[in-house]
Amino acid sequence: MLRLVSTVHGQPLTKQYKHFLINHSKLREVNYHILSKDSSIKKPVLLWLDGSGCIPLRTVVEDTKKSRYTLSSIMIKADSLADFFHVVLISKPGIPFTDTVHVESLQTFDYGKFAETKYVDQQCGRSYNDRASLNWRAEAAALVLDDLHNKVNIDQKRIIVAGHSEGAPVAAKVATLSPHVTHVGCFSGPGLSQLYDFVIGPRKQVLTGELTAEQAQAKIDSNLVIFREIV
Repeated sequence: MLRLVSTVHGQPLTKQYKHFLINHSKLREVNYHILSKDSSIKKPVLLWLDGSGCIPLRTVVEDTKKSRYTLSSIMIKADSLADFFHVVLISKPGIPFTDTVHVESLQTFDYGKFAETKYVDQQCGRSYNDRASLNWRAEAAALVLDDLHNKVNIDQKRIIVAGHSEGAPVAAKVATLSPHVTHVGCFSGPGLSQLYDFVIGPRKQVLTGELTAEQAQAKIDSNLVIFREIV
């Protein structure tokens, strides 16, 4: 599901962030970004992992009159939190930190419809489609936590990894990989419940009379075949 928040009028806020690149033999390029009002001050770390999709962390929408606003896929108030934390974000593989969309008019532009056609797997690029996975995201985050110690002054007692939606199970896995993590937050995570929906859904349709028991079982069996092919 595409979610964009924190609409900000004016210039994009990328200058507030410090951007870093790690070249890794296995993970290849890992781009991460730090927002901190003063990186020399000893503060806890908040590593935030966003949800699914190949959406840039920030999208600037600009019309023909040069009016613009900035959208963010980050579900936290990073600017405010940067007073108290070193806030860290990680770009998805092959996806830029910021994208700019040129439109005729801000008033008539429907970002939801635009995103549904642009930010789908077929348009995400090979780098994203080949590497974007639970393991890549978790291992990249653990690598970033190692690298952070050379970039900011960290309160070692509070290194928080938190994720939303697809980022929630990633946060949990990061905690198993990195000895630096002291706190974990998982918000609105998918988990197995979404897989169970493909079994529970047809069962509910039997109760409402939309399907017979035989039809529901055939639908469930078909879904299980697809699951086995995926894994």
